[in-house]
Amino acid sequence: MDSNFQCFWPAICGGPGAYFAGDTRLLAAELWHDRPKTSVYRFRVANKRVAYYFKIYKREAEYAIAKVEHDTLTALGKLFDDAPGLGVVHPVAYVRELHGFVSEEFVGTDLSSFFRAAVRRGASAGKMRDGVRVAHRLAVWLQIFQRGEPPSAGEPYDLSRMHSTARRDLQTALASKMVTARTAERVREALDDSRAKLEGRATTLVPANVDAKLWNFLLGPSGEIRALDFVGIGTGLPTLDVARLWVGLNWLKVFPHHSRRRVSRLQQEFLRALSPIPDPTELHFHQLCVMTEIAAFYAGIRSDRYRRKFRNIALFPLIQRYFDRSLRALTESHGGGGQS
Repeated sequence: MDSNFQCFWPAICGGPGAYFAGDTRLLAAELWHDRPKTSVYRFRVANKRVAYYFKIYKREAEYAIAKVEHDTLTALGKLFDDAPGLGVVHPVAYVRELHGFVSEEFVGTDLSSFFRAAVRRGASAGKMRDGVRVAHRLAVWLQIFQRGEPPSAGEPYDLSRMHSTARRDLQTALASKMVTARTAERVREALDDSRAKLEGRATTLVPANVDAKLWNFLLGPSGEIRALDFVGIGTGLPTLDVARLWVGLNWLKVFPHHSRRRVSRLQQEFLRALSPIPDPTELHFHQLCVMTEIAAFYAGIRSDRYRRKFRNIALFPLIQRYFDRSLRALTESHGGGGQS
């Protein structure tokens, strides 16, 4: 039984609405994961049949995010009311005193792990068919999410800021040899070209989630999809989150035991399931922005104690080759379906 959580428990079970009223004996409580900004605990209570997670924000600068994330999940739950099998994890209580919130556990496999199994070399054709079906369902989930009301909070979308951030990320990636000088120059040209084509266009902004990553989606045993983690909710062009998920699928190509052909097919099927079909110029611009952002993130992998894991260090040469190859391929395509 985690001692820190035992100290938190009186505030949680006595919070607004007294969700845990009655027999509030803790049956189990453990630290599920610990990050610089947040900690997540998994716990069980005597009078409830399911497990719960308590997410607490540890830094004063991020305290307000707890309520934003709780309220976002609550609103999204209502948005998905008429979409059977699609939705978000269910928040049950916001705990103001602790700057955290409680959500009900949804038992499932994260989509990154699920798709890895589908594209593994030697995997059955049936697994791939299941992968395609889930890629289609993920596209439906995204389009329902984008039909919601754009949040009043969060950073507004800014084309110029995205462009300058991508160029800065590219410089970070180049300095760490994640890309070659030749690839970096081609990416700069592609970013500048895409931005010039988008400048002055009439745009429709939709909700966007900076945490739209495959491991933040869970697939239930009956094919249900639930999303979690909405700490970076904001607005963007429709292709912004499309690009985030496309790049998430593309990441599977870093592993040599995965079939690149199968990954490309999943990317193509995901894009094909979207209606309307994404604007090629918008998608290309966002693919470049997201890919350079992640390349810059991995550039610091050997100096960040939270990312300095044996697997990441051992795979670093593969990761470097992956980003150079993928970014170079994006400069040769135009919002393509995954030929990288």
